[in-house]
Amino acid sequence: VVFAAPRGDNQGIYTRNPDGVNEFRLTDTPDYNPVWSPDRARIGVLSDRDGNPEVYVMNIDGMEQRRLTDSEAAEYQIAWSPNGKQLLYVSEQDGNPEVYVADVESGTHTRLTHNDVRDDSPVWSPNGRRIAFVSYLDGDAEIYLMNADGTNQTRLTSNDYEDTSPSW
Repeated sequence: VVFAAPRGDNQGIYTRNPDGVNEFRLTDTPDYNPVWSPDRARIGVLSDRDGNPEVYVMNIDGMEQRRLTDSEAAEYQIAWSPNGKQLLYVSEQDGNPEVYVADVESGTHTRLTHNDVRDDSPVWSPNGRRIAFVSYLDGDAEIYLMNADGTNQTRLTSNDYEDTSPSW
C-alpha cells in the first residue's frame, strides 16, 4: 500500500505491507496523491515541495525522484497509462484546467485538450488507446472520450447534471 501524509512532522509518501508491517518512508516533503505505475516499479506523486503542485515520479524505494512538470501553475489529477510509459495530468498553465500527457522517460509534454473551459479527471482506457475526461463545454460537467493523442473528442453524456469521475 502506498499512502501520503501531506503535512506535519511526518509529511511524505509511505509504503506499507497490507498486513500493516514494514512501513517505509519514501519522502519527507509535502507530497500527496501517490499512484502506483501498472508494473508497480514506480510511483507518481503530486508535490508542493517547490512552492506549487507539480508532478513527480520515483522508484518504489523512493530513489531517483524526478520532477516531470515545471510551471508556475497547479498540476493535479495524475493517471498512469496502462503500459506505464506516460502520465496524464491536469494543468492550469494555459489559463484554465486542461488535460496533458507526459512521457515519463523523455519528459516531453503534450497538451491534449484545447478548450476555454475546465477539462479534468482524465483516465486511460484499459488498452491505452482512449482517454475519458470531464469537460464543462456546455456549462456543466459532461463525460467525453478522446484518442490517446487528444484527437476525436466525443461527448458521451448530455444532460443537466454534473457527470464526473469517469472510470473504465
